[in-house]
Amino acid sequence: MKSKGFYVKLSALIIAVALMFSITAIPVTAASANSAPENWYGTTASGAMVTGENCPVVVESEVLTFDIQAFPNYYYYTQDELDGYKAKVTAHYNFYNPESYDVDMTLVFPFGNFPSYVSDDLKDVGKYEVTADGEKVESTIRHTFCYGTFNAETDVAKISDDFKEDGFYSPDTPVHYYTLKFSGLDGEYNLYLKSGYDSSKTAIFYGEMGTSFNEAPYALYKYDAYGIYPVSNGSIFYFFVVGDDFEGEPRFSLGSRWSLFEKTNGDISISKEEITFKDLMLAFYEDGYGVSEVDWYNAALEYLSDYNYLHYTLYNSLMRWYEYKLTIPARTRLVNEVTAPIYPDIDTYYSSDLYGYTYLLSPAKGWASFGNLEIVINTPYYLTGNSVGNFERVEGGYRLFRSGLPDGELDFTLCAEQNPVRVGGISFDALQIIFIIFACVEFGLQIIAAIVLIIVFAVTGQFSSKSKNKKL
Repeated sequence: MKSKGFYVKLSALIIAVALMFSITAIPVTAASANSAPENWYGTTASGAMVTGENCPVVVESEVLTFDIQAFPNYYYYTQDELDGYKAKVTAHYNFYNPESYDVDMTLVFPFGNFPSYVSDDLKDVGKYEVTADGEKVESTIRHTFCYGTFNAETDVAKISDDFKEDGFYSPDTPVHYYTLKFSGLDGEYNLYLKSGYDSSKTAIFYGEMGTSFNEAPYALYKYDAYGIYPVSNGSIFYFFVVGDDFEGEPRFSLGSRWSLFEKTNGDISISKEEITFKDLMLAFYEDGYGVSEVDWYNAALEYLSDYNYLHYTLYNSLMRWYEYKLTIPARTRLVNEVTAPIYPDIDTYYSSDLYGYTYLLSPAKGWASFGNLEIVINTPYYLTGNSVGNFERVEGGYRLFRSGLPDGELDFTLCAEQNPVRVGGISFDALQIIFIIFACVEFGLQIIAAIVLIIVFAVTGQFSSKSKNKKL
């Protein structure tokens, strides 16, 4: 029979080995010593797309011209500064209608979110232009929600002239708007909603008045049954009950910051208003953004559905589109040009900043047919990389000509230096590789150490169940 000491030693050994292996489970994070951002994000542009189906118009050829004589600043604070930025892209389309009837087309041209280095109170709409056979075409700027990867083929379906519904929410859905004001509190307390409700018929959102706002909440969040929200003397909270209201007045309670059961004698005053869900979705809407109420409402509804909250900075997540109409008579050609500013990503982890430009070519595959594509980059800078082929160096920049569209999108980088060298930071891919190598080496060493430890124990008789003679 094995001694008690054997099991104690074996348990200690197992724990020690487990602790060694657990070290590799600790996540490794990298941080920059510089608090300023090292990368600035630009925007993705795309070619013109025709809405609707089975359009017979063909693109005989396209000339895509990038005019980049200067790189953008790290940040634009004033309108005059932004007005001085002249980099642009022009898409020149040669359309042909092969049919025996006139074709009316509605086209959309996405030209990106506002870049991260441009203050969202600035405007650049004066830099855009649409022409047909040299004559200016009236266009409308449309907006859709776009947070993350932009997909032209799916995102174009988000453009709608009507306020959208999703089965539960509709513009006319009633909203019972409660304002809670707190007084007589001697510290910070937790706010609890005690009223019950049917989540299939009611959705609740709440917002706390931000310190820099006098009326509107900083953000709206969807309430869940487990929420605990800190309040103090003078706090103002908003509850928005969408759909069926509470039976009677809503009931709330206060608990202390750290104890769930300690009560307070503070007072809660409650007032109520009736609004609609449309009013709620337009809570952060401002005319100055240049966005229509329909586009803002639809974007806010999608944002809310995806993330269960709505923030006042929704404008930063809006994809901007040019929408315009063209008529091409039977068996007639038409030249259409669209010009828009182009904003690159900025990577400062190189000996000279690297500027990355993206232009989506795949939407052009939606045309009945597509002929030749010419890409011209007018710039004094060096083309350090691209995704579509070998550009020819020409006077004033670069040129590429090809028959048909490439399989992927157009990505290219420019730099003031011909051969920039990465000098700062570690790329995410490199960091992953380093971590994997480190983990494998450490894990392997720990396995060897554990085997050696077990052998030593076995050889020295530490696992023996026999009692040793004690020396006096």
